[in-house]
Amino acid sequence: MTSPEKDSEAPAEANAGRLTFCEQNRHYFEYRGRPIWLSGHSKLWPLTQWIPPAQGATDADESKEKVVPLSEPSEGRTYRDEVARVAESGGHLFRMTPFWPSHWQNGYPMPFKQLEPGRFDLSQWDEAYFEAYRDFFALAAERDIIIQLEIWDRPGLSGWHESRWPAHPMNPDHNVNYGADVLPTGSDLREGDIVFGKRLFYTTVRGERPELFALQQAYVQKLLDETKPFGNVIYCIENEGCGGIEWEAYWAKFIRDAVPDAVITGMPLDADEHSWRSYFDSPHFNCLDGGGTGLRYAMLDTVGGDASFKTTRERLRYDRIALVRETMAKYYLLMEAYPEKIRPVYVSNNFGKVLDCIWAMFCSGAAGLRYHRRVWDETEEVYRWVRAFSTFLDETGAAFVEMAPANHRLGGHGMCLANDKVAAVYLPTDLPVTLTIPDRVERVRCRLFDCDKGKWLSDETVRPEPAPGAGENLIITLQAPGDTGTTAYVETV
Repeated sequence: MTSPEKDSEAPAEANAGRLTFCEQNRHYFEYRGRPIWLSGHSKLWPLTQWIPPAQGATDADESKEKVVPLSEPSEGRTYRDEVARVAESGGHLFRMTPFWPSHWQNGYPMPFKQLEPGRFDLSQWDEAYFEAYRDFFALAAERDIIIQLEIWDRPGLSGWHESRWPAHPMNPDHNVNYGADVLPTGSDLREGDIVFGKRLFYTTVRGERPELFALQQAYVQKLLDETKPFGNVIYCIENEGCGGIEWEAYWAKFIRDAVPDAVITGMPLDADEHSWRSYFDSPHFNCLDGGGTGLRYAMLDTVGGDASFKTTRERLRYDRIALVRETMAKYYLLMEAYPEKIRPVYVSNNFGKVLDCIWAMFCSGAAGLRYHRRVWDETEEVYRWVRAFSTFLDETGAAFVEMAPANHRLGGHGMCLANDKVAAVYLPTDLPVTLTIPDRVERVRCRLFDCDKGKWLSDETVRPEPAPGAGENLIITLQAPGDTGTTAYVETV
């Protein structure tokens, strides 16, 4: 089964450059000839909710099932509004799944053609949806925003809520293409049949359910046909994937065959099984989204929290930051042992409100971080945090592709990205931290940056002093004025 051909209406800017890897340092990305650190955030997750509903659509239509919206409504904004807001903050990363299963109930267009309310033909497409889809990618490309496209979405295939598999267009109850002999419906679903347990949706790559497999291929091909003209894409096989490497490697090769220079990632969910190593071994993956690996768990449980290091809580704030540092160090060790496997590692979603996340990832040598949907409040402070980070990069000109994690140079509770000339040291608390300075440096310029407000706090030149009991090592002492997050930028002069 093939998808209908349609020439993209993408502007010329979309073809000006494709996201690729920085040859100077392949731990990082490059876009349009310049290194780019993928800071980001957004309320946009499923694109459907950000496309205006079809004219005349109403939630009150009793012929539809009860509307079950996603828990983070767009509050009247469209994808155009959100692209503008993220661009204004200096953000460079969106993450989106093409649709949320129940959004057709609200009148939003879906990728598949809807023949009647709740009844889809999976072999035909809704051009109203794909017009918005192309426009979204084009707008983002104009603003240097990279879109991580989640081809599949494991939560949407799960049966534990009526807005998910029970409302999914690929559920036999909602399409004209196959029946309950291919996949279970909401009425006969046993939790696990779709994505856990038997994982029926994933066994198509083994030759099972060929009628479903043909429709899966047609859908992915359509997504690829519409994004080929755009260079601002990371293809992620599955959001919080649990289909396994066989499933993900099949689709990675499928994408690679269609878009040879594509940037392709996985987001494996099983951190404890070290499944992330398979994504370094496969020739089709060339970066890793750690949002499903140990980095996910390193950031977990900071939601809404800003616990000080000085408290006695079971999992301390700095303990979480240390877990990020240790997990990133594990990836770096693997790539140090096998240089041919060097690739960007980043997180397209974090699970904490504390602004530490973006700085912990930056100073650990990651290629990016996008604040996840749980982290905003009415003040939408994550937009401010990304703007602060962008201000820091702009005003220091920090050449992060020439730097590397250097936590061995620290004494105390911090994180360090450095080379022989400069160091960026994140100070999450107001406890003093020492930084070892290269030999024979007589003076260093030290500036403290408020990571919450995006303002410089101090600028002074200091002389390194001998480290107590450490031979000829020279150090300086850094101390933040508070616990909200401060970064020291240290340069030799």
